[in-house]
Amino acid sequence: MRLPNRKTEKHFFTLIELVAALTVAAFVVLITGTAAMSFWKTWEAASGLTARLDEYRRIDTVMDTLIRNAVPFNWTDKEGTNETSSDLLFDGQEDSLFFTSIRRAYAGSEGSLLFVRIRLEDGDLVADYSLYPRFPWLDEDDVDMPWTREVLARKVQSVSFLYADRNDNGELEWEEAEWDREEKTYLPLAIRMTVVWEDGTEESWLRRTAGSGASSVYGDRMSVARGGSSSR
Repeated sequence: MRLPNRKTEKHFFTLIELVAALTVAAFVVLITGTAAMSFWKTWEAASGLTARLDEYRRIDTVMDTLIRNAVPFNWTDKEGTNETSSDLLFDGQEDSLFFTSIRRAYAGSEGSLLFVRIRLEDGDLVADYSLYPRFPWLDEDDVDMPWTREVLARKVQSVSFLYADRNDNGELEWEEAEWDREEKTYLPLAIRMTVVWEDGTEESWLRRTAGSGASSVYGDRMSVARGGSSSR
């Protein structure tokens, strides 16, 4: 007996099934995209926070190891006249700082003094270091020795410094302008640095210098202020 021919049945998606499949696919794409975007924003925020914390760490290191150890260092014969008068290698401006810091000296090292300059340059907060005496009153074009540079922070809008001193009544006050090196032959009691980033974030650091005390500047403050010699 011959079996009847069976026609192959073809099944097509109905319009409702097609719409439902496209809807599910759209939801999957939306959820995946939202999760990816959320992950990207979280990663970006974490990376920015890590970078900012790293900048804080570098600034903290400079404040703790250099500004905290700032000491008065005088250089004689400023004008090349072989006179015995000396000038303090310290220059405190409203937006820049130059000072001498004492550091640990090891066998084979090139000295225990480090000459430091902190300032803002092209949106970067930079610290320049030199193992050899640098003079704030000289033009950099006249100096052959290069600085060793460290970028402390990027995308910085401004940096400002305040300098603590005692007035005639013995009260502590802050110098908002530059530190008058010609009048004050000693270091500030403390130095405050405020950094403002381009995103509006503002942070301040305050450290007391090693070369200044309540009544001394690396020895006898009063005798130095009167033009006498330091006790050490």
